[in-house]
Amino acid sequence: RWLKDLAYHTQEPSPDERPEFARSSTLQAHKRNISYYMPLNKVQWDPINHRGNPTKADVVNKTIERVVQFELKGKGAHAQDARALEFAEFQNVIQQSRTKVMPREQEIYKYVHTAFRLIQYHLCARTDDIVLLDTDEIRRNKFGSIDIKLCASKNMYRKEDSYWQILFANMSPSLCPLLALGIYVSLFADGDLCKHENRIVKKSEKHKEPKLPGFFRLGRDKCYGKASLNYRFRMCVEKLGFEGRLSPHSIRKLSATEMQMNGCSREVSDQRGRWVQRHAHKASAVYYKEFLRKADFEAASALAGPLGIAQYKGAVTDEMAQKILPAAKNLLPGVAIEIAKACLWAFEDDDARKDLPLILCERIKQIEKVIVEKEKVIYVQDGKVAKILPDDGTAELGGNNRDEQIGALATNFQLFKRKYEADEETKFQRFKEQTKRMKLIHTAVSRGLSWKVTTAHPEKGQLLAGYWQRLPKEQLG
Repeated sequence: RWLKDLAYHTQEPSPDERPEFARSSTLQAHKRNISYYMPLNKVQWDPINHRGNPTKADVVNKTIERVVQFELKGKGAHAQDARALEFAEFQNVIQQSRTKVMPREQEIYKYVHTAFRLIQYHLCARTDDIVLLDTDEIRRNKFGSIDIKLCASKNMYRKEDSYWQILFANMSPSLCPLLALGIYVSLFADGDLCKHENRIVKKSEKHKEPKLPGFFRLGRDKCYGKASLNYRFRMCVEKLGFEGRLSPHSIRKLSATEMQMNGCSREVSDQRGRWVQRHAHKASAVYYKEFLRKADFEAASALAGPLGIAQYKGAVTDEMAQKILPAAKNLLPGVAIEIAKACLWAFEDDDARKDLPLILCERIKQIEKVIVEKEKVIYVQDGKVAKILPDDGTAELGGNNRDEQIGALATNFQLFKRKYEADEETKFQRFKEQTKRMKLIHTAVSRGLSWKVTTAHPEKGQLLAGYWQRLPKEQLG
């Protein structure tokens, strides 16, 4: 009755009334919230003894299903969910975020907001996930890039649910996460990106976010709150004049859509977005790895956009990197080198240099000139080994892997052939059984009909019996 009162504003709606005050998703959320606090929340509702979880009662589910039917016909409450951004729209949002959106905002806002949204897109993350990212959750990997580990994501309940995910450089400077991180780090002085050990606090009505900042911040002890991030995103979208309802969660939806459109399987996108995977509760899950690097590479490549992934190459030392990025001393070893390479390359590129802050350009001019090149690369899985090779048309799979693929293809073909032959044999046997049964039914019916007629009319019964005996066997079945 309470759910009906939410949707219809009456506990006993008539057939003509419409659920115009609440969506089915809202009712489902209320149902889950109430179910959590039920003492017997895992027990099915018993309507006779009134025992169990009442949210699992049939009347509750039928009420929600009826609201869904009205929504399908366009007679329910208006949808309030945000749509996914298009890829071209996301590029425009990133370009808009690099400008001064609000009249009195400081220059740091446009750099931190750009880096924040790019990391969110490439990791298919929520706003909460990136807000809680800390400085010790970014590391250098052996592929000439960096890894990020989101330890405070919403769906993480076990240690195995948190893993290092790769971030590739991008051939497009405007979408390169490494370049955006390098520009953001360059705005801080030595010690400004230190980790606050006591920053995680319990949520309350007064403090819904940590008091102390994580990796993304406006100052040493100054947070960049989720409300401010979301407001600046809405201002960017409003200035661009996009149609439809959009929210920061539209970026996460865009990431999932891009992986799907680029041929990634459901398991690959689930792992990249840290969703609870469908096979996680199966008994065989204990024998499988929780994280597959191959799937992570595939997802990261799909999210790179049409220009593909890249790799920065240059003889950059840790001393050079710390001169350009003083605040990078607080990051894990090697991270400063990778993001400094991106900044040095952008300084020599005419199109990318216009997005660099003045303080970073002045630091680069003071060090010895270093040549950094950006090379387009491609991800290749050679058997069990993941490789990053130059994308110049010469990258081929190894011979062993090619033989394995040919062998697997032949094996699959043989299995398909056997299954097809077995199906044909099964169908033929079923056809024979059905034919035999039909013959038995025809014989039983003819005998029963002859017996009844003979009992009632002996003379007609003898004639009918003779008629059945003279019929060909084909007509008898």
